Amino acid sequence: MQSLKQKVLAYLENIIEHFEKLLEPYMCHCANTVAQNKYIKNLKSNLKSGEFIVHSDFSENYNTKYASEIQSFHFGSSRQQVTLHTSVIYYVKNEEISTKSFCTLSECLRHDAVAIWEHLIPILNFIEKEVSEVKFLNFISDSPSAQYRIRKMFYVMANLHWNYPKRRVVWNYSEKGHRKGATDGVGGVLKRTADQIVAQGNDIPNIEALISHLKIRCPGVSIEEFVESVILEKELLIPSDLKEFRGTMAVHQAIWSCNNPEVLTMRRLGCDMGIYSEESVQCSHGQHIGFYNIGNTALSNNT
Repeated sequence: MQSLKQKVLAYLENIIEHFEKLLEPYMCHCANTVAQNKYIKNLKSNLKSGEFIVHSDFSENYNTKYASEIQSFHFGSSRQQVTLHTSVIYYVKNEEISTKSFCTLSECLRHDAVAIWEHLIPILNFIEKEVSEVKFLNFISDSPSAQYRIRKMFYVMANLHWNYPKRRVVWNYSEKGHRKGATDGVGGVLKRTADQIVAQGNDIPNIEALISHLKIRCPGVSIEEFVESVILEKELLIPSDLKEFRGTMAVHQAIWSCNNPEVLTMRRLGCDMGIYSEESVQCSHGQHIGFYNIGNTALSNNT
């Protein structure tokens, strides 16, 4: 299969008409980007004691390497891959904003909602140990429909209180293509460090060697490992008959509150006005999409 450039001829009025069709969704995309960036910046600036911001993202899988490789292995496809899920936590400690970097690694290459749930466990454990009472937990991520912005992730978000009591949980999604940040820096540092270790004559043939080297060379990043079996256990906890939320692709904020535990509020953009920034209620500022009702296992949505 070959890709070639092709010249397309059209009348000027047709070009203008086509441009106008593209302009509206593009301007909407730009407006969403500006609004979400402004909301997240304000969120970090006004962080209070007992509130946490967790920015998470998958880093590109790391391929294990040897200091010296034969040609067939170097260009072959037999390398072991390791999943890296990076997170940066923002919280108030001693009246100052502190940060903590995390990276969870696994030989399991799943990047779906069930895997994300397990990747978040070490972070939630750290938060519970750091503060006696967690009032508000804010997640920030990009918005791929196969990972973070999906019905199974909504279910996980609403049930974090099973093991980690929370008063409020908010998940904020960036506009697609616009969530590069601190997590990318964490992943980049770890993989660049691993490559430097190999360049110095050391082998990284498996995940155990990778973790061992990184814990020594990158003490500022908390590194944890888990196996695929724990993901399979988590998968059994998620109902197989979850219904889709109509309008999922437009959601940029989902809110769960202990005051209304069976309902998630879905919004087009993040709202930081009064109680609307914390409670699972209908926003009066035009951002409300609908409610995602969580019964025992059956879910439905009502606007």
